[in-house]
Amino acid sequence: MNVVGYVRMALDSSIADVLGRRVQFDMIEAWARERSQDLIRTYSDEGETASSGLETRLGLGDALQSIRDGRAEGIVVARLDRLALSLVLQEELLAEIEGRGAQLFSAWPGEEAETTAETRDPTRLLVREVVRDVPLFRSAMRDLWVLQRLRHSPLPEERAERTRALIRSEELVERGFGEREITGILSSEGLLAGRGFGVLRQLFGRHGSTPLG
Repeated sequence: MNVVGYVRMALDSSIADVLGRRVQFDMIEAWARERSQDLIRTYSDEGETASSGLETRLGLGDALQSIRDGRAEGIVVARLDRLALSLVLQEELLAEIEGRGAQLFSAWPGEEAETTAETRDPTRLLVREVVRDVPLFRSAMRDLWVLQRLRHSPLPEERAERTRALIRSEELVERGFGEREITGILSSEGLLAGRGFGVLRQLFGRHGSTPLG
């Protein structure tokens, strides 16, 4: 199985004393090696505070994108609190990952059961039901999705074109339009002219998924 790692370091987190950057990388690499999994890359978010919004975590956006693109079938963290300190946010992200047909793995002893449906703590399952499709989380995920893509647009004019198309696509997704309808609307509004046509791959990914699909 191809997997990607994810490392998070917060400026104000006391956990930094226990799980430093190098420790997290080593734990993830050891986990993959012991289980004969192919760790294709490890992404990281560093320098933010523990309370920073989800939309600022571009490394996480890259890890999630590797799942959307089909390059990876799982994400590995050194410990679940490196994905998120909040149990609610952990479950929201776990639902996002599993919704893509992928898996979340923890390298921390004893936490593997927390990411497996059959053995997951009932409290987590209850949290999942309560927070399902929370608007604030969905909005933050869309913001992260947009920012993660724009970071890879090298030219200012290209970023401007893609920003307009991505923001407009978000509005249309919110209103319930499908991929073909969004493509037609963006084209009719001149948002897919020139380099803008390249944004379609970013809007829907290789498998034809919308930002939330």
